[in-house]
Amino acid sequence: MLIQSRSGGLGAQWRQLSRLGKVAMITVAFFFLLGTVDVDYVRNQFKSAPENHGDEPIPHNNNDTPIIDGVPNDQNDRPIPNGVIEEAKEKQSTGDNSDVKATPGGKDGVSSINTKPVKVDSSEKPQTQHATSSVNPEPATTRPANSYSQSPTSSFETKPVKTEPAKPLVKPIAGGIPLRVMFIGASITLGDPPQSAYRMRLREWLVSLGNAVNYVGTNRFGQFKDNDVQAFPATPIQILHEKALKAVPDMQPNLIIVNAGSSDCFQEEQWGSAHGYDYTRNLVDFLFKASPRATVILSTLVTSPSPQFERCIKSINAQIRQVATDVRREGKHLLLSEQHYDQGLPGRVTVDFIKSDKMHPTFEGWEMMAKIYKQDILDADANGWIVVPVKNSIMDDGDAERDLQEAAKAKEEEEKKKKLQEAAKAKEEEEKKKKLQEAAKAKEQEEKKIKPQPQGQKADDGKSAATHATATHARRLRRSPVW
Repeated sequence: MLIQSRSGGLGAQWRQLSRLGKVAMITVAFFFLLGTVDVDYVRNQFKSAPENHGDEPIPHNNNDTPIIDGVPNDQNDRPIPNGVIEEAKEKQSTGDNSDVKATPGGKDGVSSINTKPVKVDSSEKPQTQHATSSVNPEPATTRPANSYSQSPTSSFETKPVKTEPAKPLVKPIAGGIPLRVMFIGASITLGDPPQSAYRMRLREWLVSLGNAVNYVGTNRFGQFKDNDVQAFPATPIQILHEKALKAVPDMQPNLIIVNAGSSDCFQEEQWGSAHGYDYTRNLVDFLFKASPRATVILSTLVTSPSPQFERCIKSINAQIRQVATDVRREGKHLLLSEQHYDQGLPGRVTVDFIKSDKMHPTFEGWEMMAKIYKQDILDADANGWIVVPVKNSIMDDGDAERDLQEAAKAKEEEEKKKKLQEAAKAKEEEEKKKKLQEAAKAKEQEEKKIKPQPQGQKADDGKSAATHATATHARRLRRSPVW
């Protein structure tokens, strides 16, 4: 009631004023408001970018107000002291002239430097980039931590970073040296086209790592260019040793992969497993002697669904493992490649991956063997065993070497064909010349038969003959004695 009575009294007093008095009162109130309100601050609230007043911090929210003595002005009963805003403007103008050269496009003292939002990782704290401008955007005075909150329109955009799974580091074997590889074995090493057992897969993998690869051997098998191999079908260990006596020292491989012994078991009546250790040890010792820089990967044999074959295979495998142990004890670079599943290792060929002949792996089985050999090569490289091969006439790249060989062979065949053509042409010319000579001789003889004799030739011939006979008779009479 008190409020209503006072408001009613004010209204009555207002009505009693004359029109001139009301205008005077309104004018006084208007100028009073102009003197107390921060016009610059109100104007800056409508600008797109906040204005820096030097010591006054930049508001980060439309609701933020200037801070005085650590307390927002809207929470402080005191008005903004006179001169604070003017001093800030002078400091800002001085700093702008000394540090930042404004472009002609700037308006109202606002710098025309393009301040694009910076994208940072959400897991990191936003940091002010000082390298883009020499103007320090932070206030000179220390501000309480709870004085304001981060605005959604801040210049920092926190978006999640898209990450991809880390790719395995791919690096060449032994720093990218040339690999001169020799495979020694029987039909399991030869394989079936097109993959040719594990040899083609291993070559593709080694080339993809960055190594120059050349397969070497005295035999060729497989539907790929560099298909040289020192393997022969149905060949036991001892015969493989004999076939390698010339090939290994001539070719000097620096990586030899041996898978030998299956043919001994598949021809058990002639060979068997009785001498598996001796034959294998003799072959391995010869390889290190004939090619001293070689690293040998000696593998055990894959399984067989035949009980008879499997007994022999397990016996030879035990002997192969013993050879590997003894050779490694001597410090030689030999690595055992375990291909039989009975050692409890994953990824080995089982009877499910053996063909109906109970001997050879299926396509998937050979792929499994290739993966095991890949790991064996990586292990040998990790040991530092694989070194540069001996320099000889063999090229580093087997495909390039085969191209040159095929080009040389084609050239040789072309030259041979050309020589045959020249010889045929020469023979034809000779026969033609001979025929011409025979024709000329026949013509001459024919001309002699047809030519007539001159008259009087026969009489002269008869007279001469009579005269000769008379003279001869007279000589005989003179030589005879007179009785």
